[in-house]
Amino acid sequence: MKTKWAIIIFVLIAFILYGKSINHQYNIDDNYVVHNHELVKKGIKGIPDIFKSRYHNERDQAFGYRPFTIAVFALETSVFGQNPRIHHTINILLYALLVIVLFRLLKQLMPKISDSFIFLGLLIFIVHPIHTEVVLSLKNREEIFCFFFGALAWKQAIRYYDKQKVYSIILSILFLVISFLSKETAIVFLAIIPISLFFFRVKASENNETMKAKPNKSPWLIGIQVICFLLIAFQFDFITSIIGSTLYNVIAFVTITSIAFTQCKFNDFRHSPILKTSIGLLVLTIIISILFKGLGKVAIAFTSLSLILYTVKHQFPNRFMQWKKGIKAIPKVYLYSILFTIISALVIAAVFYIPETLLPKQNAPVFHWQNPLFAEHSVSTHLGIVLYSLAFYLKLLFIPHPLRFYYGFAVIPDVGIFHPISIISLLIHLLLMYMVYRGIKKRSILSFSILIYFIGILPFSNIFFPLTGIIAERLLFIPSLGFSLAMAFLIFKISKTDIYSNKPIIKQAGIIALSLIIVIPFSTLSIQRTPDWENRETLYEADIPNLTKSAKANNLYANHLIAKVYEGMKHQVPLQQMDEIIQLSIKHYNQTLIVDSTYANAYHNLGYIYMIIGRDYNTAERYFTGCIERDTTIPEAYMNRGVCRFYLKKYDESLSDLESSKSFNMEKEMDKIFYYSGQIYEIKGEYEKAIEAYDSALFYNPSQANIIEKQAELNRKLDTINVNSR
Repeated sequence: MKTKWAIIIFVLIAFILYGKSINHQYNIDDNYVVHNHELVKKGIKGIPDIFKSRYHNERDQAFGYRPFTIAVFALETSVFGQNPRIHHTINILLYALLVIVLFRLLKQLMPKISDSFIFLGLLIFIVHPIHTEVVLSLKNREEIFCFFFGALAWKQAIRYYDKQKVYSIILSILFLVISFLSKETAIVFLAIIPISLFFFRVKASENNETMKAKPNKSPWLIGIQVICFLLIAFQFDFITSIIGSTLYNVIAFVTITSIAFTQCKFNDFRHSPILKTSIGLLVLTIIISILFKGLGKVAIAFTSLSLILYTVKHQFPNRFMQWKKGIKAIPKVYLYSILFTIISALVIAAVFYIPETLLPKQNAPVFHWQNPLFAEHSVSTHLGIVLYSLAFYLKLLFIPHPLRFYYGFAVIPDVGIFHPISIISLLIHLLLMYMVYRGIKKRSILSFSILIYFIGILPFSNIFFPLTGIIAERLLFIPSLGFSLAMAFLIFKISKTDIYSNKPIIKQAGIIALSLIIVIPFSTLSIQRTPDWENRETLYEADIPNLTKSAKANNLYANHLIAKVYEGMKHQVPLQQMDEIIQLSIKHYNQTLIVDSTYANAYHNLGYIYMIIGRDYNTAERYFTGCIERDTTIPEAYMNRGVCRFYLKKYDESLSDLESSKSFNMEKEMDKIFYYSGQIYEIKGEYEKAIEAYDSALFYNPSQANIIEKQAELNRKLDTINVNSR
């Protein structure tokens, strides 16, 4: 297939699937990158500040650093203004452009593979419904940019290997940095690129002969490998304090994996003690250091020492002086992969480290309803949720329905390792790993595809760190490439078509028939999903029937409903006309608490409804108390409970709550806090304190005429008291 026809087809498909989204509005989380974003509104002038700011920095919460996508939106705003039609159109174009880059990349990576195979794999990729969130959500343009620039880095890395052009490696690292500045997911390319070179630039027979002729003549690499294992095991404080433990572990893991490549005799596993020891130690390091921490360090130290002793005994005495020959004995692809990975990892570490030293510290609270692993949990629970999550990801790839805008607890339940789905997931993934192992010798496309899936999904499997929301559709964006290529491979296999055949796909009836079984349902689901993302309300209403088990989703929907009520109240819409919406919001707040009784925000919002709309201060006080019992950091809960207690004539308790709310320094609410404090002091006859409180209320909001009148009245009372006291 000629590239120009592939380009035309992919662009047409992208607009057929997602063209209706051009008329869509802003949606959930778009405020993170474009909608009402203060720096984006400044256009080009805001770009320098974007690169000096956190990804999100509102309401005393600061987290992340993904400036590139936000900067692009600022550029678009300078040219087109904040126009969702333009933004959505560009999203579709970028998605199509990504698929075109992948087409050219895979043709370059696999020159002997049929163009029909590559086209079919990317056809399945472009129509997959799991991508609807990425394409239809402006916030998730960062996923497209991450994959797009990661693919460009991948392409240039292959070009450098093939052509030895220095500018290609420079471009590759530059694109990788841009990918990382779009989203941290780019780290997976540090593993994908070397593995792809191993699969498609080293023949199995050549690799076997090379290793047999000059086995293990690079003992210095084993030493580096040992050091990397120790780094992962012990997490030295002086390093982790600089770059953070998560990035530290990722870099160490990627480095050790790439170095392990040089020791792997894939064609002679049973007779390679170095390989057995390396892989065994790698697995042991990951499992024990994650699960057992202190005990894990002791075990890793012992195992690492064993490897060091083995290395000294079998390698160093005879070959220490042959290190130059040892380097020459390493196949070029291995050495190149090691250097590329290490250099790229160091550059990315610098890109991460510099902002971390200059930006405000990350401050994002985490909760049980986001992921049970944020709370105290057992080893069984950790592994159970990991395996359940991986099973859910596979389900979404094969059966992408129903799709949801959020998952979290308890769509993914708090399960143990012996839950049936966890056990089934373990067996399936062990089988997939075995298929990878069996296919490595032959450089099987299926093994490569499964590896792409594994590498892409591993950071988001909750193994290394809990993921907010537990799982997300957008996180399957890169892994779905592996799935799509695997499906294309199976179609060719079932139809008994040679994967190396240059016969045009249009003339292969068997492949077309099997492809339609996947492409038609996937395309239909993608087209049907597009209208759901028109705006927040359409998305909530479409998904909420399938989200009865999601605490966060029910709370979001209830927030949306009650916000409409409060807006109506501002415009003096009678409450009777909005009663159905009010009751629906209460229903979903209660559903939130049924799913997760620790959800403090739902308690607060229910209390606010009963206080403002129902004037039921007893019920409101009970909900505000429930909120404070579950989260003591919500200042509005103290203030509103204080207001309820004022109307319930619990004046001392009310004052205590109002004083507590003052400590949070809620600037926009301080006038209200001092106003109610002043009323309590006035009722208690402490007029001087009342006047002082009213003065403070006026300081924060000088336009309150009723407070000025109250002060005048209190001053008259004080004058009368002073006269009578004389």
